[in-house]
Amino acid sequence: MICCFSLMLLLGWSDEYRFEIAAYNLLYQRMFTEGWLSYSETGEVTAHEDFMAWDRSEEYVLISDRMVQCSLQFLQYSRADEVPESLIEEYTQALRDMNGCLMDFMGLEEVETEAVASDIAQYPLEDEVDRSSLVTANIVLEGDAPAVDRLRFGVQNVQGLYDTISQHLDKGEYSLARRNIDNLENSLSSLRAEIIELRNRHSVTVTVLGLPSDEAMIAHRELLEEKEKNYRLWEYAQTTVQDLDRAVMESDLTYLTAVWRTACQSMMDWHSPPDWYEVPQVFYQWYQQSEEASGVIQEAMNAMHMLRVARNELDRIRTTALETHSRLLEREEAAEPLVEMDCHLRELLMGLDWAEFTER
Repeated sequence: MICCFSLMLLLGWSDEYRFEIAAYNLLYQRMFTEGWLSYSETGEVTAHEDFMAWDRSEEYVLISDRMVQCSLQFLQYSRADEVPESLIEEYTQALRDMNGCLMDFMGLEEVETEAVASDIAQYPLEDEVDRSSLVTANIVLEGDAPAVDRLRFGVQNVQGLYDTISQHLDKGEYSLARRNIDNLENSLSSLRAEIIELRNRHSVTVTVLGLPSDEAMIAHRELLEEKEKNYRLWEYAQTTVQDLDRAVMESDLTYLTAVWRTACQSMMDWHSPPDWYEVPQVFYQWYQQSEEASGVIQEAMNAMHMLRVARNELDRIRTTALETHSRLLEREEAAEPLVEMDCHLRELLMGLDWAEFTER
């Protein structure tokens, strides 16, 4: 496959370079017109089998490799005016050789100079080009107006897939989300190729904000927090019930009173309880009575009755917490594909070499 690999705005360089770039673009467009290249349903560029057989030739592969190596060297420089003249000349020669190969393949004697001149004219130097921008929920595109206009559809397509994936993940429709993540990868690949090609003659910057999985992961983290709160309440109730049962077996009313007063106070002042927890009224009643008795239960029979009632209430809390834990655990396990896809999306979008990724 052919692809123009320069990643920088090079219009300020030699007229020779600009000519070769314009010639390359026209030949590339002609490849589509003649049916040697086409776009698939997913937006990827596909090649005719005859061209695929031809572009594996040794000469073509060597030229493509030279262009790739030059492009990788361009990335070492932050501004176009920092690039050494020798590298510019090397890339210009690679472009000339590539154009020669394409003309040979299509049976052309020469490239149409008038069309090349027209192509160059529609892309003025950077300080002559109107600036524009396109801002969506997750993408900020800025640059020369012609480039922004050309990229508009691709950016909106990516944003649409962002929204669709987000909705699927929110609803737990993981198979649909996974299918659209594949579509997102294809769309990003197509957008990358278009942006790289445009950067040969335009200034273009892209910022990607957040992941399609952000909202679903917020809900998932809230689930984990609720699960932790619920477990801590169950753990405390479990320990307290066991302490009370042990005290009852030993008939230690003083110990029972102390343990239960502490338990009542803790259950009334419980910090960050799970959503379902409400302090039972029996806790308030028992704690108030024990306070009025200055920590000593005067009527043993009444005290034992209250202890049983309160202990049963605590056991109910323990059971509810355990059942809730099971449900939350099931939801956590069901969301494992979400965590997996979030990691995949993070790797995909943070790895973009043509855009800056920013966390939401």
